[in-house]
Amino acid sequence: MRVKPAGRPDSGESAGSLGVPADVLVVSGRYPATTFESAANHRAYCGEHGYTYVHCNWPTGQPVPYLNKIEYVLHLFDRFEWVFWIDDDAFFLDPTRSLDHLAPPAGKFMSVCASPTYKQLFTPISSGQFLIRTSDVARRFLATVRDTDLDVVRSWWTDDLGFFTGGDQDAMVYAMSTMPEFGAGIEVFDYSAFNSRIDDIAAGRRVFLIHFTGEQWIKRRDWKRAARLTGRGPELLPGDLAQRYRVRRRRPWPIRQGGELYRRLNRLVRRLRSARN
Repeated sequence: MRVKPAGRPDSGESAGSLGVPADVLVVSGRYPATTFESAANHRAYCGEHGYTYVHCNWPTGQPVPYLNKIEYVLHLFDRFEWVFWIDDDAFFLDPTRSLDHLAPPAGKFMSVCASPTYKQLFTPISSGQFLIRTSDVARRFLATVRDTDLDVVRSWWTDDLGFFTGGDQDAMVYAMSTMPEFGAGIEVFDYSAFNSRIDDIAAGRRVFLIHFTGEQWIKRRDWKRAARLTGRGPELLPGDLAQRYRVRRRRPWPIRQGGELYRRLNRLVRRLRSARN
């Protein structure tokens, strides 16, 4: 199955409005805690639009780490009309633009993005970011994703569905494909709506939200490249916004534990300590 993307965000089409900003919750996080400087980015973006922001970094008991996000969203589900999940390795690049253009049409409860069309390695959708209109059907969908046996999904999966990630994303595809109640209620946007990649910045395209994917070293490489291309710091915030929210940088870039620079600095610290003794 290939999911048909919705209209591109640059087309001027708008699915609707989220209404009162106080009814919108943006959730992110990771367990174990993230090393990306994305929380400052997310919080500043939410502050500009009057959204509530919650960063989650606690264990949920889920054996599959990807499913922590589902637990986080369900934990906060009843408190807001809209919930937008954004992965810890994703950043808002256009803080002036609200989430209104991502609202699903009437009769649908969720908006997600398709996989980039130019990549050889693709997935039908990306669960890295999604917008949900809270309702009974939306709650059932999330609970189904959480409770789905991924071994069943793996045995059902076919090559035309692309890469099997072994997480919530695959369970979402399975629920959308096998349960009409859910499949009919989800709007799939083109990846450029809120799942852009480093290639889009490099090509000079308008980017609302960038998502770094792949192995950790690839994510960090692309994260640094995005900062260079945009002239921003690790939080990927415009300078005036970083100043307004008093973003403080402990160091230019977090040092990856286990990396060569980390090991060299550790050796240097040990030598300095030995010299003092």
